[in-house]
Amino acid sequence: MVYLNKDIEILLKPVCTKIEAEFLESNATFPVITISEIINKAGKVVEGVEYTSDITIQLDIWDNSNTRTGCETMAKQVEL
Repeated sequence: MVYLNKDIEILLKPVCTKIEAEFLESNATFPVITISEIINKAGKVVEGVEYTSDITIQLDIWDNSNTRTGCETMAKQVEL
């Protein structure tokens, strides 16, 4: 199993400075991106060494403004 949350957090920092793992805190400051690991399992294992992994990660962008503009802007930046 490979843990990528820290690597993804580093890639997302230029888009949003507040990044949380899994769940949004009840007192969170916005905007915030949450990282949820959906699937993380070994793919190909040869002689006890993992060579490939099957990893699915969900990113949610949260904002408390009255418009969708902030979330849409961050989503476009994350897509790149």
